[in-house]
Amino acid sequence: MSPEVKIEPLSWGWGTWPHLVSPVQHAFNLAFRHVPLLKSFIRNPLAHAAAIEDPKMFGGPFVHLSKAQLDDARAVLAKIEAEGAQLIAFAEEFRAFEKLLLGECKGFSLEGLYERLPMTLKGVVELAYDTANHPRIRTLDRLLYRRFEGLGEEVLISRVHDRDRPFFMNTPRLAGAGGFVRRLPYSSAGWEVLANARLHPVPAIDIAGALGVDVADLVRFSHLFTEEQPVRVEPEYVGSDVRVRYMGHACVLIQHAGTSVLLDPLTAWDRGQEGGEFTFFDLPDRIDYVVLSHAHQDHFSIEMLLQLRGRIGTLVVPRNNAASKADPSMRTALNYLGFDDVVALDEFDRIAIRGGSITSLPFPGEHGELDILSKHTALVELGGKKLLFLVDSNAVDAALYDHLAEAVGQVDAVFLGMECAGAPLSWLYGPVVDEAFSRKDDESRRLSSSNADRAWRMLERIKHDKVFLYAMGFEPWLRFVMGLEYEPESVQLSEVNRLSEILRNNGRNLNILNGCAQFML
Repeated sequence: MSPEVKIEPLSWGWGTWPHLVSPVQHAFNLAFRHVPLLKSFIRNPLAHAAAIEDPKMFGGPFVHLSKAQLDDARAVLAKIEAEGAQLIAFAEEFRAFEKLLLGECKGFSLEGLYERLPMTLKGVVELAYDTANHPRIRTLDRLLYRRFEGLGEEVLISRVHDRDRPFFMNTPRLAGAGGFVRRLPYSSAGWEVLANARLHPVPAIDIAGALGVDVADLVRFSHLFTEEQPVRVEPEYVGSDVRVRYMGHACVLIQHAGTSVLLDPLTAWDRGQEGGEFTFFDLPDRIDYVVLSHAHQDHFSIEMLLQLRGRIGTLVVPRNNAASKADPSMRTALNYLGFDDVVALDEFDRIAIRGGSITSLPFPGEHGELDILSKHTALVELGGKKLLFLVDSNAVDAALYDHLAEAVGQVDAVFLGMECAGAPLSWLYGPVVDEAFSRKDDESRRLSSSNADRAWRMLERIKHDKVFLYAMGFEPWLRFVMGLEYEPESVQLSEVNRLSEILRNNGRNLNILNGCAQFML
């Protein structure tokens, strides 16, 4: 398969991310994001077209289609409303019943409410109070996975440069000229067939048969393939030193003596673009451990994981808050995606690996103060070296890092993100929060990590040799995932420069990672 070909998992045309895998969140996104967006575009395509002319609106709630594509938008909407009717009904009735609970239930027994449950909720929820007597609906997610199994699950195979992909959350993906959309459940072995074709020669006709491509389309389909082997830059490493490959954003590959640990896999696909020295093809054939930090789209990439499924040993994730509809279980989602060996860790849990260990650590912030537990930072010890990944932590309470410093001891490298002026809460979580959520509250609860002062609070406490700034979304191939591009005068870059100055004044250096890099420890 040609390297520039993309294999994209879709949900009725929308790029799949964790909240389109877990059934509760999928239902809410379908009912309260995708359908309203499409209807808005169909009513007034020119307003959407005007908005997307402004680069600053790239990640905003505007469909990136032209007026000439109105029929395509109508077709996507009709398919969702026909095939996804169960999911939409579930979301609407869940929201209505939740309002009823919040309005009527102040501490009196909830047992009588089970008789009033709508049919979509019967048998798949439990009603409960928290300790402050606030009623909650807890879903039995594995039953819901079975109920909604396979709905909307598709694959798009096409030639497209990452720079040209629309923002995944506001625009459905269309096949376009030369592209193919086919139904393909996420658990299907077809994903392994496609992923294998990226690295090894596979007859196009075999893949066409697995995907149900019509005979009349075989010639067009075969244009997605090449006889040339992809270029691979030393994917394997068995040396005694620790090799660290920064693959872009929060994706870091650590290798020592044949053991590999990959964090938050999200690489470039297209070789040769600015900063993209390493790509998907430079990952090893066997990845012993993959650590996922949280369920945001730039750290838990369904597109990447499905194409690595046959190469991953163990996945390490945080546990979740089952009572929060904003916090789907990463372990359950990965099981549904076909991964059997998934370990969910509590804070300070440690697992032994060949040549070292992985420890789960607290991850404050970056989730708009929602009651979300599916997030952890990680200490990776391999080959006698310690690497601490603080990801997008927001050091609102500096005292936490006194405890962390004691727990981790001296580390060889700290990796820290500083997306300190994140999007408002509703940008990502709008469909699952109360529709009456005020704009003032929304703006106050941003998806932010540390600014310079808070980053220094962490770093001055943790004994370390090197500091790396990462996970900022600088890389051009991440535009369709991140929905942003920094202006030179942006607050994020100003805070990075300020942290660099603080460190310099304290005799330390900030290593800013942008693109790809490799170094030895």
